[in-house]
Amino acid sequence: MSRKLIKPATPTPPHLRSCRISALDQIALPIYVAFIQYYHVHGDDHDHDQIRERLEKSLSEVLTLYYPLAGRYIRKNLLLDCNDEGVEYSRSSSKWRACSSTSPRRSQGRAVESLCSVCNGIGNYSFGTHSSQQFECGSLAIGLRIAHVVADGIAMTTFFNAWATACRGAGVNEVIRPSFDLASFFPPREITVPLDLPPVDATKSKAFTTKRFVFNGTAISRLKDIARGDADDPTLPKRQQYSRVVVVTALMWKALIGVAQARDGGLRPSLACHPVNMRGRTALPIPDNSCGNFFSGANARFSGESESKMELHVLAGLVMGQ
Repeated sequence: MSRKLIKPATPTPPHLRSCRISALDQIALPIYVAFIQYYHVHGDDHDHDQIRERLEKSLSEVLTLYYPLAGRYIRKNLLLDCNDEGVEYSRSSSKWRACSSTSPRRSQGRAVESLCSVCNGIGNYSFGTHSSQQFECGSLAIGLRIAHVVADGIAMTTFFNAWATACRGAGVNEVIRPSFDLASFFPPREITVPLDLPPVDATKSKAFTTKRFVFNGTAISRLKDIARGDADDPTLPKRQQYSRVVVVTALMWKALIGVAQARDGGLRPSLACHPVNMRGRTALPIPDNSCGNFFSGANARFSGESESKMELHVLAGLVMGQ
């Protein structure tokens, strides 16, 4: 594995060297948010060196637009010092064939997970870590970690899409320039309540398994019918029509409540939380390409009083705030 700092392709102008964080950034958890994207190889495009060079070059170019990510956080001043020190970038290779149906060995799995290993506690250092891992079959995994203090999930996704656009050859001219002006709407404030949360050490938590569930159109339509009452007695009045996000959330919530019930020997209250992107949902003239934290939590509470409250349509109604 090799590591280096990737700096913006051109220096950040002096008038952009300082960037204030907003009050919403100020109360963000002091953690890095991470994810991994997998890309299968197409045709005979197996030139690893060329792909790596293109990734690094396009990252450097897109950092000219996302210049705060290449800077450092001065916590005591609630300020992003856009000093172009760069983001950490690592690259590695693996003998596992990601395009095959076989699961990676334990050591190979750990290598993939290291693409965005957990880092907690934001000090005066890099806001982002970017990693790439090339597999034997030519496929590629790209890991990305960005400090929550400068980006929520939407901002992180927007940055990743901008990098992808630049990497495809379109260049930064095709990338929508992000806005770093949330502090003008939500200026940072003096907070009397201490926000220093103890760091979360994921390595000491219990073992857990992650799985991906795919719901096709037929399955989602069936869930909507159940939630609406079309699968019940046709003479009964129909209920509200719910969206696919609501019915899938209700189904997964129902399953998790059932798991907790089997584990604990009885029903317990449960809380379902959804982060909601607030861009375009307020009267404030905040652009959709705003970088930073601008989301709210939508919470639904299951009281745990009765199993009848676990019906799909009831949980869907709770998700909708009914």
